[in-house]
Amino acid sequence: MSSYAGREFVKMSGSGNDFVMVDARRKPPGELADAKVIGRLCARATGIGADGIVFLEQSEKADVKLTYLNSDGSLADLCGNATLCTTRLAVRLGAANPDALSIETGAGIIRARILESGQPEIDLARLDPDNPPPAPWTPHRG
Repeated sequence: MSSYAGREFVKMSGSGNDFVMVDARRKPPGELADAKVIGRLCARATGIGADGIVFLEQSEKADVKLTYLNSDGSLADLCGNATLCTTRLAVRLGAANPDALSIETGAGIIRARILESGQPEIDLARLDPDNPPPAPWTPHRG
């Protein structure tokens, strides 16, 4: 039997992307982080169907840590829509204050909050096309 059988997850959508969200704060992802498993879970016709999988993990630097793996199993440093979903899930699980939370990502700490409307909001740095951010960072491909 696989170590992910019976593992709870939440399917969330953010601005057109959808994600399998797993609370991994107490139980590590294990086999769920394997590229083949992710591919099966994210398959639209035969699996749950998603752009990728998000692990909500413990962080020593922020309220929570977001680890995002694309549907092919590749690691992305940051996905804005996955960060929006992580904001909502972290608050729903009681892992963070809705008025001000911090999320550790591969691209650094992201500040976030839940607005009065109930929508999540994140702070991302403005990008200057004439002065792109230094490598290495991996954009979300979904």
